[in-house]
Amino acid sequence: SEDVPPVLSDCPPSLTVDLPSTKCDTAINWTPPTASDNCAVQSLQSTVAPGAVFLPGKVLVEYKATDVSGNTAVCSFEIDVRDVFPPEISDCPTDIVISLPEIKCDTAVTWTPPTASDNCGLDSLTTNTPPGSILSPGTFTVQYVAKDGAGNTTVCAFDISVRDDFAPTFFDCPGDLSIDLPPAKCDTTLTWTPPAASDNCGLDSVLVNIPPGTVFKPGQTLIQYVAKDAFGNSATCTFAI
Repeated sequence: SEDVPPVLSDCPPSLTVDLPSTKCDTAINWTPPTASDNCAVQSLQSTVAPGAVFLPGKVLVEYKATDVSGNTAVCSFEIDVRDVFPPEISDCPTDIVISLPEIKCDTAVTWTPPTASDNCGLDSLTTNTPPGSILSPGTFTVQYVAKDGAGNTTVCAFDISVRDDFAPTFFDCPGDLSIDLPPAKCDTTLTWTPPAASDNCGLDSVLVNIPPGTVFKPGQTLIQYVAKDAFGNSATCTFAI
């Protein structure tokens, strides 16, 4: 009968193929289907031939058989080419330890950014902290994230530790005092001007073991002021009465 279409046998199944790690395309082969007809097959055509080079993505391959009467049959399958390889990050910085300058409580920190590459090209290379950022004391984790067009990502991370190594400074620390006791008394109230203190990152506390205005008895007493900052650095001002 002239109305009977061709028959396509052994239509290839759908394929999922991963790209090689060093390329962004790949050649793919398959065995074409065969066509038969009750009269004769005039043509067997395909949208893509075996051995074609594919980029990442999904492609529908279609075979169409036509007989001498113009009847047709279609066989189709999908080829899914995937980019599964994440970018590569080179020269990720090592951890950085840096001390503050003596007169400031922050500092600019710089480094050489890493570089990134990908078999299909980078989509982006971003960071949460760029070189030259002004940082205060503490430890910060810097991240670089490389992403390709397929959504694969690679992370490079390192820590920056900013240290405050400078102790507070006392100004006008009193010298030793020698004082007589007033007549008819065995003690006396003494006062003095407390020393001033400062710190590049601000004082956390200034404590004294015996404050001005204390009543003293005969003998020598050691007065000590201790200034601390928030990072554990301390300084002392000591004098004897």
